[in-house]
Amino acid sequence: TQLGFRCPSRCAVAAPQFVMSKVDKDAKGATPASSPTAAADAKAPAGGNSPAAAHRSTPSVTMDSKQQQVQNLITNETAFGQLLQKIAADLLTPLRSKVNKKHFAAIDPWLITVENLISFHKKFLVDLQHLKSGNVGELFSRNAQSFGLYGQFLGGFEEGMNMMNSVSSNSKKFKAIVKTLGEKKESVQSLLAPLILRVPQYVNLLTGNPVTRPPTSPAA
Repeated sequence: TQLGFRCPSRCAVAAPQFVMSKVDKDAKGATPASSPTAAADAKAPAGGNSPAAAHRSTPSVTMDSKQQQVQNLITNETAFGQLLQKIAADLLTPLRSKVNKKHFAAIDPWLITVENLISFHKKFLVDLQHLKSGNVGELFSRNAQSFGLYGQFLGGFEEGMNMMNSVSSNSKKFKAIVKTLGEKKESVQSLLAPLILRVPQYVNLLTGNPVTRPPTSPAA
């Protein structure tokens, strides 16, 4: 039985456009070409945006407005964290505890990437809450390597969904998980949609768009 999992059309655009490169976290006194911010943007295609680049392209702002920007990000990140916990509680935990690992062994590295993103965002929220300088761009640049996880997630999304279809054909327990999601008017794809759109939303937030809630679907 095919469950209709597929990579949303925007996924193919987001993957190459928003991957951030590995950076040297300890670079001090670096030249502009080798600074963490420059390294994060170097991999972005022409016309593409990274969170750090979006922050630097905004007009100069007062400290009060910087603090308001940080507060908006904290509010948004907190709500996003709740969506990530739903992914863990409604999909990852049941999948790992009820479904035989042999059925999803091929996509286990992709599932680990999702789990690593959830762990990263817990830490990122704490960093935001303790950000006294208001230098949001520096915080994003410092975490460029972790944001690179989105490239792995998006790059493996289509294959991951195809493997989910395969698992559904071989595991009654996984079918039961999907059925439970349906009873909650959810699906695997709807649970993962916030991750698909997360980095573009950061760009919106950093360029001044008044968004305080994370997206819940590719159409958001």
